[in-house]
Amino acid sequence: MVYFFVGFLISFTSLIEIFSKNKNFRNIFFIISLIALLIIVSFRDGSSVGIDSPTYFNAYKFQLSGFEIGYNFLNNLFSKAAINYNIFIFFINCLAIFNIAKFIRRNSHYYILPIFIYFSDFFLYYNMSGVRQAIALSFTALSISYIFNKKKKLALFYIVLASLFHVSSLIFLLVLFIPTKKLSAKNYIKLIIGFGV
Repeated sequence: MVYFFVGFLISFTSLIEIFSKNKNFRNIFFIISLIALLIIVSFRDGSSVGIDSPTYFNAYKFQLSGFEIGYNFLNNLFSKAAINYNIFIFFINCLAIFNIAKFIRRNSHYYILPIFIYFSDFFLYYNMSGVRQAIALSFTALSISYIFNKKKKLALFYIVLASLFHVSSLIFLLVLFIPTKKLSAKNYIKLIIGFGV
């Protein structure tokens, strides 16, 4: 019920944002939406709510290290300090949601509508269950801004950082090779063959 209510609230305020030109409204409800997401994800029962949650909870409880380096480091850092698991969940989701918020502010005229899309498509699975994927997704999203601004070294840094939480992020390296100029048919064929290889 809470998820439905928050989803309704964010969707309703995103409609208001589209028709309203008030920047204060947009900024205030953007922050409120982010806080609502953090509250939802942080105060749940991290041991059972979410498909992958028991695995992450046990890794935290027993300091298991079967994940990528970045996640193992944070998991064991908090676990060895005997910090409550929900505080750990809050911390890693602050990291992920901060990155997503930064991405939205850099790349969208609207703020609340992209949060609603994120909530609908990614949040309920990645942040609630696939924690490593949420962190990795947030870093790859940040890399997009740097790719558009032709700062490929920074983009590469964020993609590699994402891979420290989920190795599948490395597939995002292909984005670095997408051409920004109009291509001839011959170059399209070369590009397709290159991606295929």
